[in-house]
Amino acid sequence: MSLKKHNRLFPVLIALSLSIILIGGSLAAFAISRNGEYTSTDTPYILKREDARTTYDVELPSITNAATFSRQRAESMPTERATLTYRYSHKGQENNQDIYSDEAGNLYNYHELTGQLIGIFYQQKETRNIFAELTNEQVLAFAEQYLSMMVPHAEQYGLASFVEIPSEEEITVPNRYTISYGIPIGDFFTSDRIMMHLSPSGDLIDVNFPQTSLYTDMTEKEKEKLAQRLPSKEQVKQYAEEKMNDKYGEILVGVEISSINLRKNGSGYEIGMALSVDVSNGDGVVMPRYEKLVYTVE
Repeated sequence: MSLKKHNRLFPVLIALSLSIILIGGSLAAFAISRNGEYTSTDTPYILKREDARTTYDVELPSITNAATFSRQRAESMPTERATLTYRYSHKGQENNQDIYSDEAGNLYNYHELTGQLIGIFYQQKETRNIFAELTNEQVLAFAEQYLSMMVPHAEQYGLASFVEIPSEEEITVPNRYTISYGIPIGDFFTSDRIMMHLSPSGDLIDVNFPQTSLYTDMTEKEKEKLAQRLPSKEQVKQYAEEKMNDKYGEILVGVEISSINLRKNGSGYEIGMALSVDVSNGDGVVMPRYEKLVYTVE
C-alpha cells in the first residue's frame, strides 16, 4: 500500500489554522472504571467493541522517527505488537473520547461510539530538540510508510501540504514539519485531512485522523463525476480576487489563497478558502487582512 506520489517541488504553504485535538485544557475530564477482557487485533485504527472495557493487543509502527527510518533504508514500515490500556475518558466538543496508552506512555484517542482512532499523541523524547539532517524526501517517505501501515485506504490520500519551518526559526518552533494528506478530487483536496507534526529531530509528535469515510467510500466514477462539476484553481482564484475587489476596492493591493479545501455542505459541495489580503492604508503602508470565503459548487 502506498500513498499517491507527492509533489517533489514541496511548496511551502502557510497553514497556521490547523485543527488539533485537545486532551486537557478547558475540556472536562471524567474518569470511569474500566475492567474487562483482553483482545488482540491487527489494526489500531478502529477498536470494535461495545464499550471501552477492553485492553487491546495491537500492531503498531515500530519506528516513529523519520531519521531512524531513513537510516534503516526500509522499503516498508516495520511493526511491533503493543498493548493499549484504557486510562480515562473526556468530553469533546462533538463527541466523547476514550483515551488509551501503550507501554511507552503514548496516548491514543478513540471516538467513544464508533471506536475509530481520532489522534495519537507521542510521548516527548529527549531527542526532540536535536536537529536531524533530513531531506524533505526522507520526511515524506517516512510519513507515507507510517500512514500506509496505520490507515485503511491510505492509497487514496495525496499530499495536500508540506510546511517546513526555516532553519533560522527551528529553535523557537517545536513543530518543524507539518504534513497534511487529503483525498484529491479535481484540482482540490477534501477537507477530511490526516495531519502530522514532526519535531526538528524527526520525531513524530502527533497524528490526527479524519472521522468520516465519505470520500474513501466514493467510487472512482463518483469522484470523476464530482470533479467534472468543480471549477479550476484559476477560476477559484479569480473568484476570490473579484470578491475582495468588491469589498476593498481601490485600496486592495493583493490576494493570496493560504488554504483551500473541498467539503460537503448539506446535499451539495462547496470550496472553502482562507485568504491573505493586502490593503493600503492610503499612506503607502500595506496592511494585512485575513478573510474567509466560500465558493458554492453548482
